[in-house]
Amino acid sequence: MKNMRERARRSAAALMALGLGAFPAGAAAPQAPPPQPSFPAEAEIVVVDVVVSDRRGEPVTDLTAADFVVKDEGAAQAVTAFELVHRPAPAVGTAAPPAPPPPPRVSSNRTGEARATRAFMIVFDDLHVDMAQAQRARVAARDFLDTGVSAGDLVGVVATGTDASWVGRMPDARAGLLQVLERLPGRRTIDSMRDYMSDYEAMRIFQDGDPAVTERVARRFLQTQAIVPENAGSTDVAEQRGDPSSWVAYVRARAGEVYGRTSAQNQASLTVMTRAVESLAGVRGRKTLVLLSGGFVHDPRLAGFRDVVTAARRANVAVYFIDARGLEAGSTTLSTEMGVPISSEVLGSQLAEAAEAREGSESIADDTGGFTLKNANDLAGGLRRIARESRSYYLLGYAPTNARRDGKFRRLEVRVNRPGVTVRARRGYYAPGGAAPAPVKDATIQRALDSPLDLPEVPLRAAAHVFAETSLGKAQALVTIEANVQGFAFREEEGLALDTLDFLLVVAHRDTAEHYRYDHQFEMRLRPETRARLERDGFPITRSFDLAPGAWQARVVVRDRNSGRTGSLTHEFEVPPLEGGLRLSTVVLSDRLGEGPEAGVAQVVAHRTFTRGGTLHGRFEIYGAAPDAAGVRRVSAGFAVRFEDGRMLAAAQATPVRPGAEGLLARSVGIPLDAAPPGRYEFIVVARDDVSGRTVEALEPFTVEGPR
Repeated sequence: MKNMRERARRSAAALMALGLGAFPAGAAAPQAPPPQPSFPAEAEIVVVDVVVSDRRGEPVTDLTAADFVVKDEGAAQAVTAFELVHRPAPAVGTAAPPAPPPPPRVSSNRTGEARATRAFMIVFDDLHVDMAQAQRARVAARDFLDTGVSAGDLVGVVATGTDASWVGRMPDARAGLLQVLERLPGRRTIDSMRDYMSDYEAMRIFQDGDPAVTERVARRFLQTQAIVPENAGSTDVAEQRGDPSSWVAYVRARAGEVYGRTSAQNQASLTVMTRAVESLAGVRGRKTLVLLSGGFVHDPRLAGFRDVVTAARRANVAVYFIDARGLEAGSTTLSTEMGVPISSEVLGSQLAEAAEAREGSESIADDTGGFTLKNANDLAGGLRRIARESRSYYLLGYAPTNARRDGKFRRLEVRVNRPGVTVRARRGYYAPGGAAPAPVKDATIQRALDSPLDLPEVPLRAAAHVFAETSLGKAQALVTIEANVQGFAFREEEGLALDTLDFLLVVAHRDTAEHYRYDHQFEMRLRPETRARLERDGFPITRSFDLAPGAWQARVVVRDRNSGRTGSLTHEFEVPPLEGGLRLSTVVLSDRLGEGPEAGVAQVVAHRTFTRGGTLHGRFEIYGAAPDAAGVRRVSAGFAVRFEDGRMLAAAQATPVRPGAEGLLARSVGIPLDAAPPGRYEFIVVARDDVSGRTVEALEPFTVEGPR
């Protein structure tokens, strides 16, 4: 089938003859994806992905199954399935990456997203980095997106301190990911150096009542004059005149203040990490979470530590910790702001702060098969190493000798019979069975919302249409979803089909993190004829938003309440600039007309496939035309419908567009499809402002299929 871009050039003369001009056609067909690794999926097989590297950190790719020793709870296991996954590194060039293609008019979750892939979730822990560390982390992340990932990789960025996030497949998602990274500053600040207390010290004093740490901090506060005793000439707490119990009380009160704040921040970071890990559960292939952070202490009282590790072990996700502090010579508390000499004892305790501050994040990486990069300024090099590991790894499968389905955690140990190599694998897994936790509906919806994959259990389509400016700097955008309810588990009662459709829609601006959320439950009590229509055409849901210009991402989740089956979909769209004169609305193409006040007007739909023998209804609106001396806007518009081989199905010369209600310039058309051969088409619109001489164009692709 010939490319539509070439056909557009050949048919330019015909379009000019109609007064329509020449238009770019649809983008070329995407290239076929590279072959994906396959692996046998057997219910009772445990699959472990194992990274093996040499002393230089380079992957070792010449091992066989006989080279591996796998132990499950200390018992040796027979490796029954073995595969090496090895993808060459992408070529690194000096040319700028090509611009991504425009987002599709219609998105669907039935596009083969479940194929094996690599997935990276970058958790930018802005709660635990300062401004300088955040800049260092952003530079490293940009380098990673340019050199570490490949076409087809799933990549997401999520922040711990804001709602900023973006996810998609490379290279199309690159621009959105970079934009999110650019607006993530470090949020970690120190209010006062004189009474500064590290997170670790606060935890040990407030939660554990550690007398040694309490005295150590009291000594420092005396030196920095956060505590001013009657005799300030001695640095020994025991020799100070005054009330030592008041000093201890002050230190403990300060510890409670610091611990309350930092434990809330730590739990917030851990919660985001858990959600990010759980979002990767449905991905096939190597799954990696990269934590860009200044680190956080290990506090066993926080449930978040257990939640992250448990989720990572269940989803087989390796967590890597990149310490954004880089190479530090001393603590942030060592500042000239103190204005007094610091003793060597206090200096030594402060130099230990960095190690104490990252124990928690290090432990998560160790427990999930990742590693920690610390005391190094080459953060980009650490990220490239992570990318290298995800390109070359082994999949080992075995049927565990312990076949009990008790749901318990089982320790794993993987070794290689070759000296001088490093082996990295997860430390265990959970056996199937056991007492499963009660399902939490909201948690299910949230996991589907967070997932970088489009979940296909409920087939979905989505489209967005942008219309007139509604308020200063914002335009009306209609986001339309069609949910296929053919597989819904309807319950029959008194001749009606009963079910509930749970619906969630979040739209987010790429550049500003502005977002809107809409969730609703649609109680369906359908007569047979209504059910048949919805099963044929889909359950339509349209929401209107007032959105600023720029790139937007809509995330949709739909669940069949009766069966629990869930579908999700990501749709990206643009709201064009609203200034600059003449512009067109999104062209509405539909096979349905509205009713009531909208009677005779093309109804907004998400699908772009129409049936031969029906009628194609089109509608567009024109904004920003300049008035003439008498205040009259004079605009002409024409259209053409072109088949994929260049033949014209219908066309109309440009004619004046008369203002309608409230002066709106709009045009509706109806085109019979009786003579339309099945195939791909383009609906082309040209509008001209006869006062300013400006011309705008729009092209909307669609498909015609044979009668059902």
